[in-house]
Amino acid sequence: MEKIFKILVVFGLLMLVIIYSVRAREKKFRDYYFNKQMDFPHPGDPDWDLLSEVVAGEEKVVEATDRENELFFLPGEGTLLLVYAEGTGIPMVTLTLGERTDALAFDPVTRLLFSYSREGLITIIRQAGKEHYKIVQRLPVPRGGRGLLNDPLTGRIYLPVGESVFVYGNE
Repeated sequence: MEKIFKILVVFGLLMLVIIYSVRAREKKFRDYYFNKQMDFPHPGDPDWDLLSEVVAGEEKVVEATDRENELFFLPGEGTLLLVYAEGTGIPMVTLTLGERTDALAFDPVTRLLFSYSREGLITIIRQAGKEHYKIVQRLPVPRGGRGLLNDPLTGRIYLPVGESVFVYGNE
């Protein structure tokens, strides 16, 4: 009887180790927060390359691409965000955000999609698969931004507003 009890205890401990290791693989989401405000760089500054894709006007098409899964993200009517298959152009997923999308950025490292609304909000969406998305944070930001940029190396988000750039991070 004592041997059976020992075997059950060892089996239970092994199950706990397996469960813990599976959960440890899944990266926990850490909230983004305001990091710093800096002056808008001018051509020739070292930070200029990070901001070279700033939205220059209303006519710019807002889209983000997930090259690994061959998907692209586009704003839909009103407050909708659409996920399309790149090869077919068929909408796969429709997300309701609650605010209009004025700029998009996708981070292929963390699988996060950032949707900026000029009303003053960045909605951060986690991609759990080609067809599975979850809103993980709504980050209040300054209104009237001119674009949204993500640096996959640092995980920071850059939001140019007027003559300043607001930097958000989660480290």
